Amino acid sequence: MELSRDLSRQEVSSVDQRLGVVMLARQFYPLTGGYQNQALRLAQELVARGVRVYVVTQRQGALSPHEVYRDIPIYRVPVFRSGYLASFSFLASSFLWMVKNREKFQIIHAQRSSSGLIAGLIGFVLRKKVLYKLTRGDEIGKKGFQTTVLGRVKVQCLTRTVDRLVAITREIEADLKRLGIPPQQITSIPNGIQLGDRTQAYDRAHIQLEMGWTPQISVVTFIGRLVFEKGLDWLLEVWQRVVQQHPQGRLLIIGEGSERTALGARAQVLGIADTVVFLGQQADVFRFLAITDVFVLPSRQEGISNALLEAMSQALPVVVADDALGGNREVVDDHKDGYVVRFGETEACVNVLLMLLQNPALRREMGERAKQKLEEKFSLKSVADSYYHLYEQLTAPQ
Repeated sequence: MELSRDLSRQEVSSVDQRLGVVMLARQFYPLTGGYQNQALRLAQELVARGVRVYVVTQRQGALSPHEVYRDIPIYRVPVFRSGYLASFSFLASSFLWMVKNREKFQIIHAQRSSSGLIAGLIGFVLRKKVLYKLTRGDEIGKKGFQTTVLGRVKVQCLTRTVDRLVAITREIEADLKRLGIPPQQITSIPNGIQLGDRTQAYDRAHIQLEMGWTPQISVVTFIGRLVFEKGLDWLLEVWQRVVQQHPQGRLLIIGEGSERTALGARAQVLGIADTVVFLGQQADVFRFLAITDVFVLPSRQEGISNALLEAMSQALPVVVADDALGGNREVVDDHKDGYVVRFGETEACVNVLLMLLQNPALRREMGERAKQKLEEKFSLKSVADSYYHLYEQLTAPQ
């Protein structure tokens, strides 16, 4: 198979003394999504700390086999398109790249389950330390780790070949322990975001005028993929009852996905189409967070949502569903920095949204507490520091 070009000798000689980390991910920039964005942001923070980060990912379409983005070398190795051949070819291509460049790194940092298994096998052969981050609460269930013979074999493989598994939520940590992963192999590190008052650069009144709204309009915003797991079908039912009592409310839905057409049709049937605005994918979500009064995330299943963290970082009160995977509960403390409502309990969700929309003082108080929590627990700086210390721990002389 064709392989991405190796690092130049000049590059190697100038960086030999620094810690080297290979981030292994099936998808990476410019492809976007929750775990891809987290990986990119973390890589940038680590580079700023002097870590050499090399991203090995699979070839996508016409993207270049190699590029450097914000001081991060990205190597896109060739793979077959689907099925087991895709996983095997990614293993083979990644292995060959790492063999040729094995002097440049000490750690393989894998994102998601398939990359975790591949990283473990490569690390075992090359005698490299391996870190595997579980990026979704349902990874364990989806991969059959608990329910199938092959899944149990995978667990044994991970236990023997991966030095540290990173859980982004308490529920993932508990799931790993139930699988029999030794506690000393598990580290809890949440997702993080870059902080800053990014909505302050926008004029709310001007944006509302552009939207054709009066200053009396109040705004509830959702940001994410328009898919079944996000619970938007339920949110529309909730919103129908909200605007009956709060007719000046508007619901912004930002994102794209397979449910877009069905959701638009549902809004028509419910008679709320004139109060729901589908904005599609937006490059700058903070422009719309600047006109938001309440952020809502009605997920059936959720990891740790970047959009939720971003909203809280801008001192917005949030209303989230008590999802099946526990991601929202990991971030929001009910009645402290937001509200957690059991999924499907429409009346409870309606009451919480109305209470916030009709009480500016409560919104400000809860939003400030949300922002304070983000600064203390979910800043990208603190998350990157945690990974850096973990790298140091893994590579320390025994």
